[in-house]
Amino acid sequence: MVISGVANDENHIWNLVKLDDEKYYYIDCTWNDINGYFDYFCVGSDFFDIEHTKNSLENGSYDYLYELPEISTSDYKYPYEEYIVDGIKYNIYFEREAVVMGDTLNQSSIIIPDFVENKKVVSIDGAAFCHYN
Repeated sequence: MVISGVANDENHIWNLVKLDDEKYYYIDCTWNDINGYFDYFCVGSDFFDIEHTKNSLENGSYDYLYELPEISTSDYKYPYEEYIVDGIKYNIYFEREAVVMGDTLNQSSIIIPDFVENKKVVSIDGAAFCHYN
């Protein structure tokens, strides 16, 4: 669904999608494109509504497109399986991609393989190797 509204004091549009958990989530491709991260991809209203205001009868807007379904308040949780290979933790998403999440042995250096459990390693989580004492 396309949603019209206001973000950063400007007219703006974004999308609403229904995912496999049968809940609805926001996606803002424009704002995702700006920073290169997925901060506005499949997020709930608790986060999204801070900076986005949808046009609706409830907030006095008469240029809304249609009544919206109930939107999840929390962000979508991607299903994954966790693997530890050679002391490094990986999450495998959608049964096809692996993401390095962190090491469990506090190693000073590691070798990241191209594949884990026959799944291509596609990225390293931003906090993967931060050690908190």
